[in-house]
Amino acid sequence: MPHSEIERYSRPPADTVFPLEYAFHLFGNIQGKTIVDLGCGEGLNTIILAGLGANVFSIDCSEKNLAATCRRASANGVSGNVTLLKSDRTTIPAGDNQADHVLCSSICQYNDPVATARQIRRLLRPGGTVVFNETVYTPLLLALSNTLRSQDSIDPRRFLTPPLVNAISKAVGAAGRRREFWITVRLLGRLGVSSLSATATFSHRVDARLLRRFAALRQLASQVVWEARKEK
Repeated sequence: MPHSEIERYSRPPADTVFPLEYAFHLFGNIQGKTIVDLGCGEGLNTIILAGLGANVFSIDCSEKNLAATCRRASANGVSGNVTLLKSDRTTIPAGDNQADHVLCSSICQYNDPVATARQIRRLLRPGGTVVFNETVYTPLLLALSNTLRSQDSIDPRRFLTPPLVNAISKAVGAAGRRREFWITVRLLGRLGVSSLSATATFSHRVDARLLRRFAALRQLASQVVWEARKEK
């Protein structure tokens, strides 16, 4: 990953139009911090975290994903900052009070998101935070999605809803800052428009302006970034 791509996450502003940048804004300076990348996938976020000077525990249930993360860390020269751990989706294999922060982008891959949130609380140091970057279905968005996908209705038990978001935050400690993202961006993605295209970038900016000016549209935003904090 080019250094310039990593640097964009070092000091993103609070009004960034991109969800992942906002997640890193919530973290602040992570130099020397211990961060758990929970559900690391193929390691993109791990590389950004480690590239910014964090010591990263990269956790995933897939051996294939962990192998990809390992290769990516080696290619970017940050292997010394990365520890790979396999999860069985029922536990988080990290010690108590070990992490300054947790980044979680796929909590619903775990069998019980609230139980997972309690484990996140366990491994956070007092005053530590978790930042979630997740798809959340409001009742309106769920109804619209099921209307558009009548042959493949969304089961709300398998996806995050606002009450579940609140329960997850409470299980960690206390909810903090949050922002909603993506109205047209999600639609473009379903139409096959690349997230790297100029059209998608413009769509991010349109969505941010709409959500800033019209609070009611938050019911249609599908991506939510929020933090929860373990008390000191």
